[in-house]
Amino acid sequence: MNVIELELVPGVGWTNKLTVAIYVDGEPLTERVRKLEAPFREAEGSDASVSRYQWVQARSLLLPRMHLLGIPAFPWFPGFSEVLVCTCGEAMCGAIAVSVQVWPEHVGWLAWRQFPLAEAYRECEFRPLLFKRSQYVAELLRVSEQYAQTLNGN
Repeated sequence: MNVIELELVPGVGWTNKLTVAIYVDGEPLTERVRKLEAPFREAEGSDASVSRYQWVQARSLLLPRMHLLGIPAFPWFPGFSEVLVCTCGEAMCGAIAVSVQVWPEHVGWLAWRQFPLAEAYRECEFRPLLFKRSQYVAELLRVSEQYAQTLNGN
């Protein structure tokens, strides 16, 4: 069973915008993806030591939006919720998105896609993640409430 942790962090290049850092089993999702992509980026002559992604803005990822509960906030990638976006901040420029499935006891990130599809590493295999629903939802609620407090000036 995987464990998710969420953290509000300042957005890179965005003034006064908070983003949500995602950690899976204690590892930043950006690092997990960077390591998976590294062999493919090295083969094309790119610097594999630098992540191509940054965190998604909190206003898109957190409650009351159901983005991390299987209802994507935006229609860019039907059926998929962005969990990382390009370092420029645009999902349409480059993103990692997951298909979220919610069951009574678990939440799964079952299918992963790199967007745009024309630039995806087709052989790069992202494995499904399975979270205990109670832990996943509690973490989502905790950070969503924290974000709501920042909006209310508390």
